[in-house]
Amino acid sequence: MVVMPPPLACRLLNPADPDWSDRVETIRTLLGAPHNSDVFPSHFLRVVLPRIGGHAVLFQRGNHTAGVGLLFPRAIEAGQGVYTLRGHPLQGGVSVAELAEEASQMLPESRVIPYDPAATHTFRRTSSIVDGWDIVATQTIGGGESDASASVTVGVPAVTVEGPLLPGDTSVTVSGVHPDADLIEIITDGNSNGSLDVSASSASTVIVPVSPGLSAGSLVRARQTIASVTGPNSPAVEVSVPMCLIVFEDNFETDTSADWTVAVRDDATLDDASASFAWDYGTLAGIPSAPNSSDGTTFGLRLDANNGDLTASPAAVTVAPAGLSFMSSNGYRLVMDMWINANGTFPGGGAGSTQAMTMGVGYNGGTVNQWGSTGGASVRAGDGAWFAVTGEGGSTRDVQAFKDTAEQFPESGQFAAATTAPEANNTNASTFFANLFGTTTTPPAAQATLYPAQTGTLLPGSAGEAWHRVDLTAFESKARWAVDGSTIVTIDSNIGTPVDLDGNISIGQMDPYSSIAGVTAMNFGLADNVMVLKPHTPGTNGDYDNDGDVDLDDFKYFEDCLSGPGQVPDPKTGFVCSVVCTQVFDADTDGDVDLNDFSYFQFFFNP
Repeated sequence: MVVMPPPLACRLLNPADPDWSDRVETIRTLLGAPHNSDVFPSHFLRVVLPRIGGHAVLFQRGNHTAGVGLLFPRAIEAGQGVYTLRGHPLQGGVSVAELAEEASQMLPESRVIPYDPAATHTFRRTSSIVDGWDIVATQTIGGGESDASASVTVGVPAVTVEGPLLPGDTSVTVSGVHPDADLIEIITDGNSNGSLDVSASSASTVIVPVSPGLSAGSLVRARQTIASVTGPNSPAVEVSVPMCLIVFEDNFETDTSADWTVAVRDDATLDDASASFAWDYGTLAGIPSAPNSSDGTTFGLRLDANNGDLTASPAAVTVAPAGLSFMSSNGYRLVMDMWINANGTFPGGGAGSTQAMTMGVGYNGGTVNQWGSTGGASVRAGDGAWFAVTGEGGSTRDVQAFKDTAEQFPESGQFAAATTAPEANNTNASTFFANLFGTTTTPPAAQATLYPAQTGTLLPGSAGEAWHRVDLTAFESKARWAVDGSTIVTIDSNIGTPVDLDGNISIGQMDPYSSIAGVTAMNFGLADNVMVLKPHTPGTNGDYDNDGDVDLDDFKYFEDCLSGPGQVPDPKTGFVCSVVCTQVFDADTDGDVDLNDFSYFQFFFNP
C-alpha cells in the first residue's frame, strides 16, 4: 500500500490581526532568528512588507508547518499581479516550487514566481569596477538591453553540524560544505571558537578543530563562506553528557509499588489522588502499546488526581523510585513514555478535563508537586526543578516550569519557544507546540468505543491522547526538559531563583482547579518504560557497564544497540548514547553494531 503524504495547504497572515507582531516573530524564529543573519529584520516584516503590498504566508502539511513564504510584488502584467515568493521549506520533501504553486492557487488572479534563498544563484553582472568606481556598461539593440560582464555567485547555503557532540570534544564534523567554500567557522554559544580553510578542498564533509574544547550544555552552530560572502548559521546542536548507564528501570509489567514512594495531597480530603501500578491501559482505556514497550504489552503506571470523591478541590500525586539520590554535579537523567488522557468531547474537553502531568529532578521525597487555587487562596508545593503539561490545552498556561514553588516564565529566557508568554506557554496559539504535538490529534478509536464521549479533535498544540517520549536531564546547574527530541525548557539555577538539583527524579499528576472530571475514568496521566540513567566510563570488548566481565547485564545493552549493517545505533536510551554503543560493541570499527560484532561479543562473553 502506498501512503500518500497529506496535501499542502497555505494561508495568508493578516497584518490587521491583533497577533500580527507575534506571528512575525514566530516566522523569524522558524527561520533561525536571531542567529540567522539572512532573516529579514522584525520591523521590515511587520511594517514595510505590508506597505509595499507584500504578504507573509504559512504552509501546512498535516500536523506540521511545512514552510514559510514571503510574497514580494514584482510586476503587473495584463492586469494580473506577479509576485516573487521567497520560500523557506521547513519539512523534508517540500520544494520552493511546490510552495509557489500552492500560493498561486490561493491567489488565482496572480502569478507566483519561486525564489529559493538557500540555493546557489548565478547572475550576469551589469557593471564593472574601474579604479573603485562602479560603471554600468550595457548596450541596447532593438529595444532590448544587453547582459554584461562575467557571472557572480550569491546565496550561500547553510551547512549542518553532525551530532552527537560530547563534552571535551576538540573537533566538530560539518556536512553540506559547498565545493566553492573557502572557510568553515564554528560558533559555540554565540562565539567563534574554530575555523577551517577549505579553499583547496572539494569535500562535502569536513572536521573542524575547536578551541577550547566543547562544554556540556553549549549550543554549537556552523557556517560557510564563499567568495567573501558568509552563509547563515546552521541549526544548533547541544553538547550532551552521555548518561547511558541504566540505574533504575520499570516497565510496570508487574506490581512494582514496593519500589516507589507515593505522596498525595488534596485540599479537601487529603487522599483524593492515587498511583496504580501495572495498570492495563490497553484493555481498560483503549490506549495502544507505548512505543518502547516490548511485545506490544499495555501495562503502565496510572496517576490520578481529584478523581476519587465528590469534593471539588485541587489535588495531586507525586511518585519517585525508592532509595535513589544523585548529585547534579555528576548528572542524571529520566527517560520515559508519557500519555496524558483527558475526558472529551474535544476540542473543548468535558467538565473538569484540564489536568497536568508533572515530571522533575532534584526531588527529595514527601513533597507533592502541585499548584492551584481554591476559594481565592493559592495552593502551591514543589521540590526541585519540575515541569507540567496539560492534556487538552485548556489552561492559560499549558506548559509550566518550576523551581520548588517558584513558577518560571518565558521572559526569564529559560523557555525554548520564545521569551514572551503567549508563544511559549499557551499551546493553542503556539507554532512551536503545534509543530511538536500536532494539530489533528484524536482519541484512539478503541477508547471512543469504550467511552463514546471520547471523540473530536484536540486543540492544536495539545499534548494529550498520544504517546510522547520525555527526556529530562540534570547536570551541574541546569535541568533540561525535552519531549520527542525537542527541548522545551532548560531550568538554570543561575537565572533568578536558585534551585537544588541534587536528589531523585519525580513523576506525577495534578489537578490545579476546584473541579471534578465529568468522566473520571478518562482523566489521568500515564507513564511507561521509565528509565533513570547516569554517566559512566564504559569498558571495552563488550563490557558496557565496565564491571570487569561481559555478561547478561552487558547483553541487554548490546541488544538495544544492535542496529544492523551500515546503520548508526539508535538505542532506547537516546541518540546521544549511540557513541557509547559503538565504543563498546563495534569490534570491527565500521560504525555500526551488527551480527559481525555479535561474534566478537560471544568471544568475550564470560559471566
